[in-house]
Amino acid sequence: MLEPAHTVEIFQKQPDLRTLKAGDAVYHEGDTADYMYGIIEGEVEMVKHGKVYETLKPGAVFGVGLIL
Repeated sequence: MLEPAHTVEIFQKQPDLRTLKAGDAVYHEGDTADYMYGIIEGEVEMVKHGKVYETLKPGAVFGVGLIL
């Protein structure tokens, strides 16, 4: 996992930053992952079949960029 400061450094140069509020969905099960996301602040719950299987913390990166 990256340090949150390094995640900020990577993503602050992107032209289309996306900020989400607590409770907003990044993806829904079955959606195509078309962006890479980095967590700067807060947490992201990874949910499958209605159950949380992982909680990502600041510094974590997820989405399509992980397969590049």
